Amino acid sequence: MRMIKVLVISDDMTGNNDTGALLNQAGLDTVAALRDSLPGKYIEGRDALCLNTDSRALPAQDAKELVKKAVEQYWKPGVLCCKRIDSTLRGNIGAEIEGMLEMLPEGCRAVVVPAFPRAGRICIGGYMMVDGELLTSSGAKRDLKTPVHSSRVQEILAKECRRSIQTIELPEIRSGEKELAYKILKSEADILIMDAICEADIDRVAKACVTADIPVVCVDPGCFTVRMAQRKFVKKTRSAKNLLVVGSLSEVTRKQIAFLAEQTELFICRVPVRRLLREFESVRQEILEKIRENASQYESICLLTDENEPEEGIAKAQEISDRFTEIGAGVWRNLQAEIACVYLCGGDIAKDFLDKVRVCAIDMKEEIAPLAVYGTAIGENQTTKEKGFQVLTKGGMIGSESTVYEMLVYAKRARREEGDKRA
Repeated sequence: MRMIKVLVISDDMTGNNDTGALLNQAGLDTVAALRDSLPGKYIEGRDALCLNTDSRALPAQDAKELVKKAVEQYWKPGVLCCKRIDSTLRGNIGAEIEGMLEMLPEGCRAVVVPAFPRAGRICIGGYMMVDGELLTSSGAKRDLKTPVHSSRVQEILAKECRRSIQTIELPEIRSGEKELAYKILKSEADILIMDAICEADIDRVAKACVTADIPVVCVDPGCFTVRMAQRKFVKKTRSAKNLLVVGSLSEVTRKQIAFLAEQTELFICRVPVRRLLREFESVRQEILEKIRENASQYESICLLTDENEPEEGIAKAQEISDRFTEIGAGVWRNLQAEIACVYLCGGDIAKDFLDKVRVCAIDMKEEIAPLAVYGTAIGENQTTKEKGFQVLTKGGMIGSESTVYEMLVYAKRARREEGDKRA
């Protein structure tokens, strides 16, 4: 029987299911068990197993024993072991971490990343925040079964755990992959609590853990587990990049791109408007060279006009748009085999770009949000039945700060579903 790659042990069913769904979305075939055991026939061929011990409201020692039993039964060397915790830190977290560490090889570290940014949960300075307020100001303090009485993560864990604990704060998280890996490697603590306020911070921790190359237990509400599983077990495909061609300088657009940069691996390449008018060929070559050097490291590439340029270009708006989209088309031609999806912001930008890459029509699929649509490109030499690259279009003044991120997530999900149909 093929061994699972990821073992997740949760303390309630909804959290168990959520982490299972995230792992499946990340490309790992996952089964979520309703209880703390599952017959082998349901696990065979799976990449990940999520078990629910239903232990959140149990006495700490009972919860610890259930976790130990699950590890003993399902963990094998090479399997990434994960403790799914509540995003408001309710339950027997310290006891369950200790139980897992007792069952795993000596030297294994528990890396605790309690943040869940998309749900408004962040950790900064070792303190848990929920929707901008301390954890103890949230409903978690008033929970009837498992109330939380502290916002300091280390204090919550230490209440039920005798292991040594260290908190690594945000400046150290962002000090660089090698520096953070060295800190993890050299730490003498059994449990490391990591600050994180966005998805990019969580990914930084995952990168550093992989670089440090030491056995770790992922302790988190799901995001960190997924990032670690992706880095260890999911092969990145060359055909999964996004190209964003963004001509709008609206405040809405700036916030959307900033949000996307926090949540994903995004390379932003600013195109200077003034130099576009005077030194087009030189600018074009510089941009293409920058992207060739950096594209492999990022999931998405964004071409963005320089917001700090003077207004002298307004009178020549069409010429600017034409040259800007020509650079975008050049990037597409250079990376055509790798680009699965193109996001175009603004009607003129969208039309100019698609004309330049010889798209004659769009096979329309869905409206993802108001005036934010998804389809697939039909080239001049294609039939309507052939699949071109994905096209996302949106007005520059439309949507919330998360809209562009949500559009790209939608497109990625559509690619996966289409792949499943073809298989």
